[in-house]
Amino acid sequence: MQLKSWRLEPDAQTALNLTVEAAQYITSQRQYLKPRHLILGCQGTDVEQYRRCVLRVLEYANADDWCGLGGWAKLGTYRSLLPTFYETLHQCIPAIAASGVRHIHLYGVLLEQALAGLLFMADRYHLSVSCDSNRPLLDLTRRDRQRAGVRKAYWRDNVAWRLDYCAAMRSSKFYKESPRLNKQLFFV
Repeated sequence: MQLKSWRLEPDAQTALNLTVEAAQYITSQRQYLKPRHLILGCQGTDVEQYRRCVLRVLEYANADDWCGLGGWAKLGTYRSLLPTFYETLHQCIPAIAASGVRHIHLYGVLLEQALAGLLFMADRYHLSVSCDSNRPLLDLTRRDRQRAGVRKAYWRDNVAWRLDYCAAMRSSKFYKESPRLNKQLFFV
């Protein structure tokens, strides 16, 4: 399955190249950005392209940097992307750990299945994880707040609930080895 952020392969390759160039540039400015941690974003339209992007971005990383995993915000709406997400983790997390980077940031995702699966794998490689999402705030603007997943009426309380929820992710039923994509074998 492919992510549909980029419709044409040349556009996707251009985006990947720009992502790597951005990592190269921001790391060249490291001395001006101290004491901040740099989050080096990665993206891709499929597992292999994502893996290539991570490997290329990691060429510019050092142990104080964070690896940012982007393009997954739609997991909450399109759960059919979870197998691709999991396989991307299986392909990328060992490389991230081997590079010396110790932290992964997941952009725009609060889906329990995704966070717990990521955390489980990150724990195996002694990596820390963070995430961000506008969901605790945007959910309060929905007509049907219960269906939207609002837990508390006031935005600060809703955010606090989400923080507690994320802090307890290791007790989730989804905190386990995530499934691998089935590889089809062709014999000639």
